[in-house]
Amino acid sequence: RLVGEVDRLQHQHGCSEGATTDEPCQPLHVVMEGRGFGSWVHHMAGALTHTLHRNLTLVPRYPYDYFLHDGCPARTHSQMEVEDAGCYFDALVSDISDESLQQDSDKSIKLSHFWNAYLPPASAREMYGAVAGIFWWNVHMVNYIISPNRRLAAMKRRYKQLLNWPSEKEGRILGVHIRHGDACADW
Repeated sequence: RLVGEVDRLQHQHGCSEGATTDEPCQPLHVVMEGRGFGSWVHHMAGALTHTLHRNLTLVPRYPYDYFLHDGCPARTHSQMEVEDAGCYFDALVSDISDESLQQDSDKSIKLSHFWNAYLPPASAREMYGAVAGIFWWNVHMVNYIISPNRRLAAMKRRYKQLLNWPSEKEGRILGVHIRHGDACADW
């Protein structure tokens, strides 16, 4: 149900040319900022939570530098207006008309504004049950943001096969990342 609700806002919310929906497009323009990938995902989850609470369509503006390299498909100038994360992931937003891009674009908000917008809406427990706490909510938001597109999914299958990656029946893999950078010096 949650994915359906997010999809309704991000892909079917009257933001495309000639849309026939009772609800007008209400975009929230968010300007991408140069930051690490983990930080980008965290902030995007906050921005998506914010827009979902307010029945808005999240429109990430301008390219995120992690998706600007030779391995990603080339994009036209107009495609660079919106960052759909389509290089690796299922598109975060689709069918945004030029009119929707111009609507309130002067009120764009920086992505870092959403660093603490990770709390689920008050109605989440009513809608999704007692499991819908902070961790559950953010797992679903992050899963939505970084769902692999067909290209990345095919690449994952190919590399797993090359590495003789065990199937779920054979066992599970646990990955641990230990950060020794200065960002965690105070912890």
